[in-house]
Amino acid sequence: MPYRILTLDGGGSWVAMQALVLGKLYGMDTPGHKILRQVDKVAASSTGSWVLALLLCNYSPGQILKTFRDESVLKSFYPLLKDCEKSFLHIFLELFRLAPRYSGDRKRKALLNLLGADGDRFLKDFPAYVGNPSLSILFTLYDYHRNAILYCRSETGGLCARYSAAENEGENSELDFQNITLLDTVHGATQMPWDYFDKPALICFYGQDKQYPRYVWDSSVAGIHNPILVAVSEALASGVYPEDIVITSLGAGCFQGLNLQWNEDAPVEVVDYFSEVQMPGLFSDLGKIKNMMMGCPPEKDLYLALLLLNQNKVREACGLFRFNPVFQGVRDSHTVRPPKGWSEKKFKRLRRLRRDVRRGTEMELILEAVEDWMKPDSEIPNQVICRREDGRGVVGHLSFSSAISSWRKKMEVYG
Repeated sequence: MPYRILTLDGGGSWVAMQALVLGKLYGMDTPGHKILRQVDKVAASSTGSWVLALLLCNYSPGQILKTFRDESVLKSFYPLLKDCEKSFLHIFLELFRLAPRYSGDRKRKALLNLLGADGDRFLKDFPAYVGNPSLSILFTLYDYHRNAILYCRSETGGLCARYSAAENEGENSELDFQNITLLDTVHGATQMPWDYFDKPALICFYGQDKQYPRYVWDSSVAGIHNPILVAVSEALASGVYPEDIVITSLGAGCFQGLNLQWNEDAPVEVVDYFSEVQMPGLFSDLGKIKNMMMGCPPEKDLYLALLLLNQNKVREACGLFRFNPVFQGVRDSHTVRPPKGWSEKKFKRLRRLRRDVRRGTEMELILEAVEDWMKPDSEIPNQVICRREDGRGVVGHLSFSSAISSWRKKMEVYG
């Protein structure tokens, strides 16, 4: 019997593209609960938690896409701080683009309105609610005070649940990581620090007779932007055979420059003018650290997951299917051009968009690029699992078309 895992990366508002991919895989009008009845484990990190939460609320991919296309919803996910909410230090840091922009409290209110009554359900109650009692649900967060990853899950028994309980022995020995509402989980999982939200998210776990509040951040600050490695490790620890695991891993787009050798006669900005070259320095270094946390999911997690699944045949993707567009220029003779159908100005505009997109026009540009990536003749590549030094893929699928074709064949085998 196959053990099917669905993982959802973070990536700000760009996770809207996951609705398009889910629509291609399962159907745009398929209810979220029906999709979740077709998987055994689902894991989300960062803003991928928004997509998972909507699936748990029975939104279809089409309804999720419509939600992200609503500019008022985008702005409610990222509500700008008002002047009265800013301190003098905040105003000073704004001069250096280091101050937070958004109100976490008002983001929580927006999530409450979006999730409705389902937001008050405990995670442990969702498997039965969606009609798949054996479904394992996993969210990753970062514990602000303990400086440790926090795993919020639906299991009430088994190895993974016992680990969560053991982690809390002592002061909070009766605390269960399953006794947390969907609203608190998603709020905490999407609270990105730095120049995003103004403070850690305050969430609450429920014991037998009391509540246990905790401050948390988005798990991206600890390098968990792609939850695939956690999901695979837990499946293996639960006794699932590697050859039975089939993973559908959805990204939120990434940006990569081409791996071109330095040419003294052609400066880098001319050879690949879609990749900005920055000299080392305090502010450029801080910017790179921030972008690293919110940018492309680390390929190492994909690669390590592959090794766990298929230790003897590392050149085969086995049951790992990655769906993630890579927005980069196309090598053409001695220069680099935008992908077919894209002007230089338009493609540069796409690459310069922040992860916290709030405008409907910007979201439409992202979705246009994703729809282009899905075309059979697209020049926008798919993210692969391993790369050689020349930048060409070794393991994985170089296009969306080949990835979904292989995924469908695999699903047909298991019926």
